[in-house]
Amino acid sequence: TPSAASPVVITTDLKNRGAADNFVSDNENCYVEINADGEAVLRGFPMAKLTFAANGGMGTMNPVEVKADSVYTLPACAYTAPDKMIFMGWQIGSEAGNVFQAGETITVTGDVTITAVWMENPNATVSFAKNGGSGTMKSVEVRLFTDYTLPACSFTPPSGTTFVGWAVNGLGDILSPGDRIRITDDTVITAVWTHRDHNDRTFTVWESSDSLPSRRGSYYLAADVVLDHTWECVSEVHLCLNGHEITCTSGDVIKVSGGDLHIYDDLPYIGAIRGAYPGCSCISVGSGKVTLESTGSSTFGPNIVNPYGCGVYAAGAGVNVRMNAGSISGCTDSGVKVRTGAWFYQYGGTITGNTTAGNGGGINAGEYAKVYLAGGTINGNTAEHSGGGLYVTGRGQIINSKGVVTENYCQENGGGICADDGSFTLSGGEVSNNRAGGDGGGIWGSELSLYNASSRIFGNHADGRGGGV
Repeated sequence: TPSAASPVVITTDLKNRGAADNFVSDNENCYVEINADGEAVLRGFPMAKLTFAANGGMGTMNPVEVKADSVYTLPACAYTAPDKMIFMGWQIGSEAGNVFQAGETITVTGDVTITAVWMENPNATVSFAKNGGSGTMKSVEVRLFTDYTLPACSFTPPSGTTFVGWAVNGLGDILSPGDRIRITDDTVITAVWTHRDHNDRTFTVWESSDSLPSRRGSYYLAADVVLDHTWECVSEVHLCLNGHEITCTSGDVIKVSGGDLHIYDDLPYIGAIRGAYPGCSCISVGSGKVTLESTGSSTFGPNIVNPYGCGVYAAGAGVNVRMNAGSISGCTDSGVKVRTGAWFYQYGGTITGNTTAGNGGGINAGEYAKVYLAGGTINGNTAEHSGGGLYVTGRGQIINSKGVVTENYCQENGGGICADDGSFTLSGGEVSNNRAGGDGGGIWGSELSLYNASSRIFGNHADGRGGGV
């Protein structure tokens, strides 16, 4: 085996063989050179040995050899931590106080010992939220980065409900008692109730997985529903998603034609009406009403998600869409579009994380449409043109009395709101921390009415003129 000090002769006959560049080593730690005697020799690069030290931990990590003066990526720690300690990082040689993380790189100049550094593992608080139930469950202290077993629920369910499971920090799947979770921070575990009654209305089960009800009534889903054609609502229907999804493979998911549709979901952030066909909307309203509802014992509501188009499209005189709870998010052709005299009211919920290649990432209103913000939040939406949060044109109107419009962005004018051939009235609420690539970080428009007694405009930025307005 060649080394830097002890090379191995490959050949002494170099006639018609060319220079050393014509010899290639298949060992990355060796190279070929011609010595003073004209011999081709294989010589090893100088190597460095990296040794790992457990520093009180248990287990083994084998030493490795790398080229001297090369870059080495620090590995994950394979040692078991001492009791009540967690891995903090690696100390390189005797450089105390300079701790490197796994995945970081170091330059190896010679043999070195890499030592595991441990720190005391603090506790996190696991607390329980009753979510409309009654009774108490005591918080517990659990060491960070350890597993915790979810307990049985000792809350009393709200009237007309049963316990479904636990929601961890309001995200992800519903988990059952006995399931284990990894604790990485203070954690809130929320009881989830399956409701059979909403707002004094009794619901009956809908068990189909490929259709929705055609008759007037109140229903809750027992399974996800995948439609092969748009479901048309023509009467009064109250529909609880019950943590399930509705999708359609060939067009708009739901079309309201003269009906009065109320949509509920009290399971946190689970159920959704989800667009699955390019260019179509989750809910299209040509006549009638739609209400995204909250329930008497829960603040949760339905989620509208469409990575292929618009979330809610409302057009027509007398059309009325009311958002009391839930979210409209992840839409790629505006979260909401309101046209031809339709009304959109927001009293709660969030319109967030929507985009558009045009105007109005959150809401786009035109053609004498009206938008009234009496609550809720419009945040984190983007538009490639104007109106990151909201855009109004065609003599439409937007009135904000209590809504929060924050952290939206557009490439042109009106990071929060753009009133372009339409009007915007601010009589309350908040417009904050929005940004425009052009003018009007918070608000841009030619027809604005701003009553600042109870409204707040702050933290907005424009690359052009008018950070606030």
